[in-house]
Amino acid sequence: MKPAISIDFGAAYTKVAIRRQPDTPSELLNHDSLDLDPLHVCIPTIAAWSASRDQWVFGADAADMRSSDDIHVFRNWKKALFESGDKIFDPESLVGSIFYRAPAIDGQNDPKMKARTVGLKYFHWLKNELVPSMAGTGEVTDEAIMRICIPDFALNSLEASSFDDLLTDAGWRTLSSFCISEPLANLTGALSQGRNYMNRDEDGEEMPDVSRIFQGSDLISFINSFDATTLGEVPPSVYSVLIIDVGAYTADFGLVAIDLESLGYFPLCETNSEPLGISHLDEMVQNRLSDDKKQAIRKLSSMDLEKMRRSVYSDETAWEHPEVGKIGGGDEAAIIQSCIVELATEIGRSLEGFLHEHETTNVDEVILTGGGNNIPRLVDELGKQLSGKGAKTFHAANVKETIGSARAVPLKAEVVRGASAIGGASVLFGDI
Repeated sequence: MKPAISIDFGAAYTKVAIRRQPDTPSELLNHDSLDLDPLHVCIPTIAAWSASRDQWVFGADAADMRSSDDIHVFRNWKKALFESGDKIFDPESLVGSIFYRAPAIDGQNDPKMKARTVGLKYFHWLKNELVPSMAGTGEVTDEAIMRICIPDFALNSLEASSFDDLLTDAGWRTLSSFCISEPLANLTGALSQGRNYMNRDEDGEEMPDVSRIFQGSDLISFINSFDATTLGEVPPSVYSVLIIDVGAYTADFGLVAIDLESLGYFPLCETNSEPLGISHLDEMVQNRLSDDKKQAIRKLSSMDLEKMRRSVYSDETAWEHPEVGKIGGGDEAAIIQSCIVELATEIGRSLEGFLHEHETTNVDEVILTGGGNNIPRLVDELGKQLSGKGAKTFHAANVKETIGSARAVPLKAEVVRGASAIGGASVLFGDI
């Protein structure tokens, strides 16, 4: 079985994980140059290009660059690769405008082709420079196949096929398609917490040891109950897992129904995204602070903004700004609290609509991931709202032993930040 590299390709940040051997844990890779989070794992999904010198920089080196007549900074360009239609490439749209403003790139004037070129350059840089530096073993990265987590809705689209071609052109290798379902990878990473185990079947063939990989989860109890019919009762055959990933720009919902009568096939997912990420929390907070602090926050570099978020939202301590003084202290602490509660309420309201749309009144297990779910107060509020959904277990960061009447399983910070990348490197996705 080959080693695997998994990439969680996010609109704001990209994360990378590696599984070196069939039975070694999936590792979330880090690098000292990545200072935007305490784990050093978040790679800004940013590319910057100097037209006059035809020179590119990526990731952390491009994070604080600003566009000018010569420098063109490409942010939030993931949409241009996976969402079809003229709206994305409207010259007035946030994404489309950056491609219309830029001159021809490698001879390409069409905005869609420019977007493809940006993607090609970015993934070539990951393959040849950053990932080998992060993984530390050239032999493994040369042998490994790659998977990439993309939105579930895009899996069978023409855009996914084109993306496969882009990754091949960038130098990556795979056994079939590069693309896997982001909600399924997220679920796998959270429930396994990176564990990989193998055993042999009756014919001596190596197979993933699902019981050990998912040990401690209620999913395993459910799977085992399907065979344990000693009392003659037939247990329910469908198990529902709800995933809530709160990221920089969106809150993503994934509803995964695992049907044991169809074992051997990945389940279908229902997914939805709402613009209720941490940038929305930033806007709420800024609009309730004084004008000088509002403007000061909006001018922060990406690095300083992350530091402020960590102090004010997660650690519940004031952050010192060099010009306007403390942010989030004194009376402002109550403002921060109310904004976090309001964000959780908005997410909960959208979640209610999502579950109602898919005629779901009960979920068995809940997984809370994404950088936003490193905020303890947000996790507490979401837990309160979800406690009445019948869930027996919550998986989240910074939790006590229970959430309501449900069991709470703490997730490692690496898993909360990079569950999709960690899950995508799992042996469960197969590397024969």
